[in-house]
Amino acid sequence: MNLTASDIYGYYQPAVCARRIYLRHVGEPEAEPGPYEQILFRLGKRHETDHLASLGKVEDLSSVDFREAVQRTKDLIRRSAPVIYQPAFTAEAKLGSVRGIIGGAPDFIIRKGNSYLIRDCKISRRINETDHPEILHQLTLYGWLYEQTTGERIAGLEVVSGTGEIVAISYEDGGGALDTLSRISDIQQQSEEPYGPVGWSRCQPCGFFNHCWGRPRIRMTWPWFPKSIKALSVYSVHLE
Repeated sequence: MNLTASDIYGYYQPAVCARRIYLRHVGEPEAEPGPYEQILFRLGKRHETDHLASLGKVEDLSSVDFREAVQRTKDLIRRSAPVIYQPAFTAEAKLGSVRGIIGGAPDFIIRKGNSYLIRDCKISRRINETDHPEILHQLTLYGWLYEQTTGERIAGLEVVSGTGEIVAISYEDGGGALDTLSRISDIQQQSEEPYGPVGWSRCQPCGFFNHCWGRPRIRMTWPWFPKSIKALSVYSVHLE
């Protein structure tokens, strides 16, 4: 069983959904990102590239195979490289009843004192637990992976937000991120597709929209049929 920091994003966005995690795990076909999602991706990449250009000389691992990048990251850290772009880390952990490998690749690690600062670029303007818990959990997972790899305490966690502000993220031990990955692991081990509430606004951006909305069968008698399509999110326990 292998999990990555990207799985955390997939659990939370576009809305928290166990069903999406399960469907991806079993290989259910997923629609390609729509025009809006593609625009967001391009904006995010430009945001990251602009910050990269501001850092001067960097060790660039963005075009390196992940497994090779893991080893090269270790070598560059031992050599105290000032800035590493797209480093890669892996570590073994027990998630629930399953042991597996966790991987992650932050945008940057930057030498600070005797350790490294981990920094990610996000186009989100609000970096907090309420609006974007996935960002905080991804960053704390990177911190945990760094410490498992090097045996050193990280120098800090930062996010370059969509406003250009560099936001410091608090870090203890990565426990919250590992708890999220444990939930994801448990979902993947289920024998049947889990329940998930449906609603137009929460589901429309998801690649499994047609799977969940294409052929709903509602097991309820007519007098209790919801009066609006919005109410389907309340009655979705009956959807198959």
